[in-house]
Amino acid sequence: MVRWFPIFGKRSKKRRRGGRRIDWIPNGDRNYKNSMDRICSKCRSPLHDQPALEDITGPLCFPCRWRFDKAGGQSFVLKMKEYETARALWERMYSKQWDQFHEKKSLAERYNLTAWGLTIGAFFSLVFFQSLELVIVLVIGAGVSWLYYQDARTVAEMLRCDPPPKPPEPDLFALSARPRLFFDASYPRVGSPDYDIFVGSYPPDWDVRREFVLKRDSHRCRLCGSTKNLQVHHVWPVSYSSNHTPQNLITLCSECHMKQEYWRHKYLVMESRKANTKYFVPTYTRTDGTVVRGHMRRVGRRGKFWQHVKAKRRRFESSGSSVDPLP
Repeated sequence: MVRWFPIFGKRSKKRRRGGRRIDWIPNGDRNYKNSMDRICSKCRSPLHDQPALEDITGPLCFPCRWRFDKAGGQSFVLKMKEYETARALWERMYSKQWDQFHEKKSLAERYNLTAWGLTIGAFFSLVFFQSLELVIVLVIGAGVSWLYYQDARTVAEMLRCDPPPKPPEPDLFALSARPRLFFDASYPRVGSPDYDIFVGSYPPDWDVRREFVLKRDSHRCRLCGSTKNLQVHHVWPVSYSSNHTPQNLITLCSECHMKQEYWRHKYLVMESRKANTKYFVPTYTRTDGTVVRGHMRRVGRRGKFWQHVKAKRRRFESSGSSVDPLP
């Protein structure tokens, strides 16, 4: 029985040239499943060499999960189907009765307002005009309106039925969620297994991994089907995991890549671009004491955001227990 384990697990560190590699070790008996269950619960496509994202109905492939979240989340989609079924049943049973109930209710409200208006008019006629005939006419009209109001109210109460079901509300922040990924211990090996988890930079065999992912996805964007400006996207960002296995990689075009908001990807890209911008420094003193004139310096990864990311990264690298390296 082949077991597959989540991304959070015990780790052992090993030094590698150009970066650090972390071996993922299964964490006890936590969330182990058979590799045969690694199938998308929506499109039924196998996910042995593709990202498997956890959801309420089981593993989902990246396109299915993204479409669900774009529509408001999978829970919203499922509740919407239940709502449509309940709405059709309600319309078949109570639609006409509900319309008649509202018609009688609005008629009763009009009779009630008419009765109160005639009563107030009779009072002011008695006080200011002192016309007994007008007061009698207004009081009779108010009494008749009150009787009609009571009759319409009784009929409306007899026609009262269950209200129509309310539609569910979509999750507005579904696309910016942090979905959990699962990695299969028996996934197809691409490149050297020593560089599956390579911290600090891209692994030396990154070109081999990239070509494998592009060929696996038929050189098309998995979201829009475009064949231009293709890029390989890390579902779990490199800033947190440095996981370069095919089960963390997906082919996207440049436009779809920039729209990704899982794990704060869009914000990470924006902050990385700010950190890589350069500015001119007239004089700059290096650590060895030499003074450099006319120096171009990068902004660098500074500020509270990057301090938080680095702290999480250090915790992720150093801890031997299950750690959630999220910001």
